[in-house]
Amino acid sequence: RALASVEPGRDDRLVLRLKRMRERTRTSRGQASRETIAVCKELLDKARELGDASEAAALLSMIAMAHERLNEWDASEAAARESLAAARDSKESRRLAESLVRVGRSIMERKPVEAAALYQQALGLFRQDGDRRGEARCQIGIGNIHQFAGEMVEAESAYNLGLECAERARAADLAGLASLNLGVLFLSRGQPDLASARYGEALDRFTSS
Repeated sequence: RALASVEPGRDDRLVLRLKRMRERTRTSRGQASRETIAVCKELLDKARELGDASEAAALLSMIAMAHERLNEWDASEAAARESLAAARDSKESRRLAESLVRVGRSIMERKPVEAAALYQQALGLFRQDGDRRGEARCQIGIGNIHQFAGEMVEAESAYNLGLECAERARAADLAGLASLNLGVLFLSRGQPDLASARYGEALDRFTSS
């Protein structure tokens, strides 16, 4: 409806943004990743033609995410790094934080030291903007990096911070994810009772989100 109400040629940047949002919705409803990549690449050409660095960054981030879903990690990293470059050009702190997270996620298991540094940069930007949801995502990502490295104490601390931020943001989905990760961590440490409690919390949060 929003697209239909915009007069053609009147605001190309608005049309571009609405088309990206439409693709994001379609993707969330199960659209094939290859189709998402193809459409976003077409929109990316338009964003570059308009000189819209913010939209280019957002579209490249969507492309990176689609490649991630296909387990194409090199392609995901390449698109994410392009997104980061565009986000820097946009000079928008939120866009920059989102792109930092996207690169961090794409290299988390292969380049954990760099990924952790990127998550820390994003965390600072989200804090600056008062974005608790963004903070929660970063803390969960940092927790994952610590857990992959076998640093369980640090992972637990990061997951707990992520859970706290998610609860303050009233982000049940992220609170559920933090609880789930804590459950996995406790189980790996031979603490089944604590793991069971966290799994129960995760289930409650996921079903309420």
